[in-house]
Amino acid sequence: MEPLDKRSAAARLSLTVAMLAAALAMTACETLYPTAPKRRPTTTASKPQAPYPQPPAQQPPHTGVEVGKVTSPLDALPTAPDTTHPYGGASTANSAQVNAMFNQAANLGREGKLNDAIRIYQDIEQNYGNQNYGWGAWALFYQGELYRQLRNFKSAAAAYDRVNQRYGMERDAALRTIVADSLEKKGDALAELNDVKGAIAAYEETGRHFGNDSDAAMRLRALRSLFKEGMLLQRKGAGTEGEYSIPSANGLPVGDTAAAITVYDDIVARFGRESDPGIRNAIGGTLLQKSEALRLLGNNRETIVVYDDIVRRFERDSTVVSRKLVATALYRKGLAQSRQGDRMGAAASFDDVVARFASEPDTGIRKLVEMSVAAKRKLDGDSLTPQLETNEPPPLYDN
Repeated sequence: MEPLDKRSAAARLSLTVAMLAAALAMTACETLYPTAPKRRPTTTASKPQAPYPQPPAQQPPHTGVEVGKVTSPLDALPTAPDTTHPYGGASTANSAQVNAMFNQAANLGREGKLNDAIRIYQDIEQNYGNQNYGWGAWALFYQGELYRQLRNFKSAAAAYDRVNQRYGMERDAALRTIVADSLEKKGDALAELNDVKGAIAAYEETGRHFGNDSDAAMRLRALRSLFKEGMLLQRKGAGTEGEYSIPSANGLPVGDTAAAITVYDDIVARFGRESDPGIRNAIGGTLLQKSEALRLLGNNRETIVVYDDIVRRFERDSTVVSRKLVATALYRKGLAQSRQGDRMGAAASFDDVVARFASEPDTGIRKLVEMSVAAKRKLDGDSLTPQLETNEPPPLYDN
């Protein structure tokens, strides 16, 4: 039996690695959060040019899949969009009145009167939604947001679905943004209801509709939705009512991990050659999640292949996110090699982290260097093998 201090040291090292992996994955995918609709000139010559409405300043980013569950909590309430924008050339004759209604609903929400706020959004949708599609789309979207805050996920999913049903064929760029976000959030709400198949259908519809869009921000939304599909499969599988389907190598319950890995592979195949920085970061996060899925199944050989792919893709980039991806991949490659009994290979991987990043100013990467030194020392000094003993995938959408 190993001395107590050695086992304690291994436990502390494992906890530190798990925390660092989670922090890196969050950084790598922080650009997956929704972006504001871009402005573009209107085609309505008789009206002054108006900007597209921005997502409300107090609206939090999508959090989507968390460690241990699928959820999207709201930390703030919606505010009024820009009601002066002529969506698709629509009339803005009642914009002042509608703006007052949006603001009234926002104030009621801040007072905790969410049902009263929902009723105002319903009035906007019913009385003004046909006059200006943007007003109707925002009103439905905000109903979904408040229903989710009330944890009424069935009504939330229905509100998001109505956005797609009513406005899904519109070509206005701002409306397409609302539709894409509504489809994704419909998937989140259905996942909360344990309707795994329904959630996956919503995520896949987002991927189909927006995966080839000319706007990188829309393609990023498609990628994010497909990633959530993979996470949902990995967590719950596609069985009835989200029941877990197979055990992992270490006895932890997981879902249909093979199907999840297929989804991650599809994401990389579709978006892996993109030059957009946000999409590239998302690819890095997807590859990390694939490696975690393989690790949970005990497939160290394939896990190492993924880590090598991450290094190859990002080692020439100068951004902090890319450097963290490379450092993490090399360190975790060393851990995988140690699990295989390849002590020389593991030592080389740990040395590679130190050689590349010894003078790195970023604190997260410096921590990886310190852990690599400690892991190498363990390999040199005794038979204690460092392990990455996290039972959960990295929280790529944790806030």
